[in-house]
Amino acid sequence: MDPSLRALISRAVQHQQRGEHAQAEQLYLQALGIDPKQIDALQFMGMLTYQTERPELAESYFLKALSLAPQRPDFHFNYAKALIDLGRLEEAAQELQSTVDIAPDTTDAWQALGAVLHSLQHDMHAVVCFQRTVALEPGRSDAWLALGECLQGLNLTPEAIAAFRHGLSISPSEPRLHLALLISLMELRVDAEVEAALARLTALTPDMPELHYNRGVWLANKGDFPAARSALQRAIALAPDYYQAILYYAYITPLPPDDPLVRRLLGVASQHDWREPSQGANVHFTLGYVLDKDKQYDLAFRHHLEANRLQRQSHHYSTASQKSLQDSMQAVFGDPGFLGRASKFGNPSSKPIFIVGMPRSGTSLLEQILSSHPAVHGGGEMTFLQAEFRRRIGPALQNDFAGTISGLPDAELAGIAASLVEHLDRIAPGAARVTDKLPANFMMLGLLHALFPNARIIHCRRDPLDTCVSCFTTSFRQGQKFTNDLTELGEYYRLYMEAMDYWRGVLPAANLYEVTYETLVGDMESEVRKLLDFCGLEWDAACLHFEENPRAVSTASVYQVRQPVYNSAIGRWRRYATHLRPLQEALGLPHLI
Repeated sequence: MDPSLRALISRAVQHQQRGEHAQAEQLYLQALGIDPKQIDALQFMGMLTYQTERPELAESYFLKALSLAPQRPDFHFNYAKALIDLGRLEEAAQELQSTVDIAPDTTDAWQALGAVLHSLQHDMHAVVCFQRTVALEPGRSDAWLALGECLQGLNLTPEAIAAFRHGLSISPSEPRLHLALLISLMELRVDAEVEAALARLTALTPDMPELHYNRGVWLANKGDFPAARSALQRAIALAPDYYQAILYYAYITPLPPDDPLVRRLLGVASQHDWREPSQGANVHFTLGYVLDKDKQYDLAFRHHLEANRLQRQSHHYSTASQKSLQDSMQAVFGDPGFLGRASKFGNPSSKPIFIVGMPRSGTSLLEQILSSHPAVHGGGEMTFLQAEFRRRIGPALQNDFAGTISGLPDAELAGIAASLVEHLDRIAPGAARVTDKLPANFMMLGLLHALFPNARIIHCRRDPLDTCVSCFTTSFRQGQKFTNDLTELGEYYRLYMEAMDYWRGVLPAANLYEVTYETLVGDMESEVRKLLDFCGLEWDAACLHFEENPRAVSTASVYQVRQPVYNSAIGRWRRYATHLRPLQEALGLPHLI
């Protein structure tokens, strides 16, 4: 490089480092006027325009620099940062992958790639990136936090807890690590460990709103609603715009429309510049819920429409992908060849009871009834089996779930089945039966039957419109991405019914029992007697008093399942009939009104 040009760029860098951006930019442009292909000037100009929030212009400079020096890892990394700001995450992931391909020891690039893949919901691949980060730089507590959060998102809770604890060994006073550990421990539902984690976080940051929110959730799960309300009130007092806490508070506390909290939400509901779409979604879900209880149905539904519109922005979902996933599971797990292998790997235990169906179809009520029997332990929405597949198979599972599992040796499948039974024995050593109430298990009933040929499967059905309206008007803690659009929701429901029609023709009738929500609440004792008989259990009247069951519940029905049975939810869709045309058409139902 010409010495005068080098000196010019050096002066520009000095200005840039001092934050004198206008002077730096003028000198970089002067250098590029002398040599338009001067890669350092191009790269620094890209960084300058990125720093001054002009990502589109930064992109043009980075691309010019990369065209001249495609093997420079720092060029790929800087370009990736600009792409992230532009929201072009797929392209950013490609640039970050190029960075680590060229320079495999670039810790920041591995960390950034993991974060981008996590945002793209490629969590199993993101875990690999975070693991690489902590292998290269074990002292990065932020990397251990990211790794743990990603593992928790995959329901690999023990591994997540280990990651958080490793991070705390490096940064023992980091509140985010303590909070993440608390949330993971809550998933395990071990009272003593959760209480200890709450105490540690309280001692460290007593005024942390998230601490009091999670304490409130924990107490509500245990059925202590007065204490839960007090904790949530504390969270809201500390952070008045903690809309997630307000929503949860509304779910467990009857709020009239003139309540100060509701008036506060009405005051912000019209804004459109939410820092995060989830904030606005929580506001509108709360208002929709409160106004529904006040019988202002049209206004309530308008808020639910806006809540779902905002929430839909935060994730990827398509009916085509869902159909492809279900079709592959039916083709593989319903194949006579696969089912024929079950005699070689199926576990004889009759301990599992799988409760499946749509969310909001009565599955939580059904589990609460069964778990009130002294021989039954309510396991909740268990994800142990899926986690065990991820644990043993790794990222390949994300590419072809059904095909990868069916390709496992019989001994491996037998080991996976045995691990679940061992897990059930650990969490409920004295129980004859343990329920697994994960609604989406309906997709892989062939696999569940092959692994556990003596397990009972209970399918809970509810009126399609009532089911879908309840899904649409509920803010789910996680998952259920299909619920935020009326058309997609109706399409998902039809796919679910098609799947159940398929499995009904594949599974032995002795293993599958179907109950309708409407019949269950209309003739409780008769239906419960049939259910217990199907599960091989003696009659016990405690099942009729399920609202007295002290077990922890962590689903969206946390409040409802502790109330006596009611039938007011039957036909609820009629309140919103004038708004349901997209849902009706997707379901293929006749005209509603």
